[in-house]
Amino acid sequence: MNDHKKRFPLGRIVSLIFLLVILACILIGTNVRYHHDLILLDHGQRVTATVTNETRFAQSSVRHFSGYHWITESSYVVDGTSYEYSEKSLTDNPDHAVGEQIELLYDPEDPSYARPTDTINADKIGYWRILSYAALGAAVILYLIGVHRFRSRKRRVTGH
Repeated sequence: MNDHKKRFPLGRIVSLIFLLVILACILIGTNVRYHHDLILLDHGQRVTATVTNETRFAQSSVRHFSGYHWITESSYVVDGTSYEYSEKSLTDNPDHAVGEQIELLYDPEDPSYARPTDTINADKIGYWRILSYAALGAAVILYLIGVHRFRSRKRRVTGH
């Protein structure tokens, strides 16, 4: 029985480390993903791109949706250099027709990074950041509650 008591705190520590690593990866991933979008919102330049290709590559069987995966490829020119932009979507029909003009925001320091203007939303960026920080905070609080409960239980058993 003493072996179980000795291993229990180690198990808690390992689970905390595991949980924090997972949450840190989510936090970093969320912030990196939306960091580029924030750069585009602050410093992005508008450019008109022409849709060059629409490819249907798989049928989806996602719950509550049965449609196709589409890849939309567009090209745009910045300072005489041509760039390609592609995006995936899950719809019954492609979002844009070949030859259609779409508006993109590109990063002036890296013109190869661009996103459609209608997909960047500052509110959504803030929402995901708040949600990721809240998840990290909740995990730490739950862990601390667990540690407190374990220590109070140990005090009752040992009298210390």
